[in-house]
Amino acid sequence: MLDDWKFRDWLDTLAEDISYTLRTTPNAQTRDRRRSVEPPTTWVFNDTKDLLERRVARLETGMAWAEEPPSRTTHMVSNVIV
Repeated sequence: MLDDWKFRDWLDTLAEDISYTLRTTPNAQTRDRRRSVEPPTTWVFNDTKDLLERRVARLETGMAWAEEPPSRTTHMVSNVIV
């Protein structure tokens, strides 16, 4: 669905309580790591389903210049137990 830009269909497959997140890797100075001081978490995005619907609506306007050219997607199969 994502490859074919069928974002509305993709949204329909998601649970209402989805948490779609991407955070940055925090950097800490050596002296802070020794004292176990954790740097604050910074989020690139931390979206709910409502926010994902807004993103899709923006993509559908044709005015989402960040998607020109379109983002690439990668297909991964993981967490498989044989």
